[in-house]
Amino acid sequence: MKAPAVRPVCGRCAHGSGILAMLLLFGSAWPTRADWAEFGSYAALAEVAVEADSITVNLRLRESGLPRLRSLLGRADDTPASELAGQLLRIVADRQPLPEAKPVSVARVDSSKDRRRTAEAYYEADLNYPLVRRPRTLHLLPPERAGKDLGLIVLHRGVPVADLAPLSKPARLQLDWNDSWRSRFDDAEMARRHTEPRSFVYVEPYEVRHELLLRLCDLLPRLNFAPVNPYRIEGAERERLKQAIGDLLLHRNSLRLDGEAATPRLDRVEFMRYGRGGVETVADGEPVDSATAVVGAILVYLTERPAEAVELTWELFDAVGASRPVSLQLNDETFEAEMTRRDPVFRWSVEEALKNPAVSEAASMIQQPLAVASAPGTVLLRTAGIALAAAVGWRWRRRRFLPPGTGAQLGVTLAVAGCVAFYPEIAHFPAHAGSAVPALLGEETMKTELRALLHNVYRAFQLPEEEAAYDRLAMSLSGELLDDIYLRQRRALLRRGKGFGGDGRVERVEILSSEIQSVDPKSGRCTVAARWIAHGAVSHWGHSHPRTTLYAARLVLRQAEDGRLKITDLEFTEGRRTDPAT
Repeated sequence: MKAPAVRPVCGRCAHGSGILAMLLLFGSAWPTRADWAEFGSYAALAEVAVEADSITVNLRLRESGLPRLRSLLGRADDTPASELAGQLLRIVADRQPLPEAKPVSVARVDSSKDRRRTAEAYYEADLNYPLVRRPRTLHLLPPERAGKDLGLIVLHRGVPVADLAPLSKPARLQLDWNDSWRSRFDDAEMARRHTEPRSFVYVEPYEVRHELLLRLCDLLPRLNFAPVNPYRIEGAERERLKQAIGDLLLHRNSLRLDGEAATPRLDRVEFMRYGRGGVETVADGEPVDSATAVVGAILVYLTERPAEAVELTWELFDAVGASRPVSLQLNDETFEAEMTRRDPVFRWSVEEALKNPAVSEAASMIQQPLAVASAPGTVLLRTAGIALAAAVGWRWRRRRFLPPGTGAQLGVTLAVAGCVAFYPEIAHFPAHAGSAVPALLGEETMKTELRALLHNVYRAFQLPEEEAAYDRLAMSLSGELLDDIYLRQRRALLRRGKGFGGDGRVERVEILSSEIQSVDPKSGRCTVAARWIAHGAVSHWGHSHPRTTLYAARLVLRQAEDGRLKITDLEFTEGRRTDPAT
């Protein structure tokens, strides 16, 4: 069976609370300074919401774009934004022009006070057009010579009809009141591509995440649960419906990683809708309209190393179309394709990446016990033991017959030589707890150790299973710090489970400096001042935002009985974001 064509798109405190703060600072999906919904590309932006009894228009007029808008409308240079708003967009419903609406409200929004962090101040206006009956067509008419000054997004009963695009000429919209997903513009350029239900696959160092956006109306006939009112779902039925959807998805749409069948873990299921900021969660108290609602689900496949091949088989084709768009994201590259009924398999391998990534150094390091630098005495003991064994062996070869007892003496001598040669492994030298060996580590070696230790802690915060998370933390932490961080990790995971759509993940830890400040020979503890950068991304529903955060801290290290260096105490002295968004 031929695989679908894949198109690559190259993009672009102290003690326990310290590590928790470290992760939350990196992983929080703080607002970026990017323009809201590409606002910066237009002088004005219109969001048209078509409902059964009214049409509402939300307008945003950039302050710097007012001169251009006044020129388009032939108005004086001092015309206020409130007068411009009602004339920017004319609407004709079934060949009947709607009367010019007066803005319900007009307000100036300063960029510093806008939670979306738009690039500059703008004026926001809301207009309302009551409807006597449901129109079958709408004509949207921009000002003459509008060009790309006016951006448009239209939602029919909450369903995006097309992606955000400039309204440079009159556009005719056909409305399907039985199924809003079938409403469409006559102009083929105004189509819904990025706002349609689809699959997003993220390949990360220790997991593959499959995020699904599905139409609820397509899922209902497949479930072992039937709501009392299949058109309006609310109350306790919402949770029962989410559970039924999760059970269905866990056993459908199989995924293979590196040629092996992978077992999914259901991260979450939520009812979603499209809003001004993209995909957002429907609040718990709101009823769900099955005709327009979207189901968002996340399936997670845990891995021990980055997956090099992904194969997704799609089974749940909806009633609207015979294809399923899928986007796979690896670092800053995106690979897009479509699965069809005739060819329902999406295949990808790392060879297709424009930047062929190798397994990260930190990811490979944590699979093995942490290396401990050998003291000079260890090298001398090994050399002496090997030399002794070689000398005895040479004498054995030179003498054909040996006096009585020589064989026993030879065996004892070889045993002693072996013990000397492999004394470090036999006696765990210099890995005894209580030794001062960390003081012997050079800066580069200490950087390697800290990189593995810290990367391992970040990884533990991504594991949902309690036993796996504790075991992973125990590879890097010990003592009271281990128990404290573990409890905080569980609470943080529970809080994250109440949100939806954005997760921060550290992909690489870069150690900038590590300086041993003090050593206690009796306890084997050493204090290290270190600075590092956590590299990663916050990803959600097809969008990935790079995140880099700089940290400085004093760490107390001690060698455990298993020979690993572990962090026993931690105090942060600095933590700040360094990515371009800040």
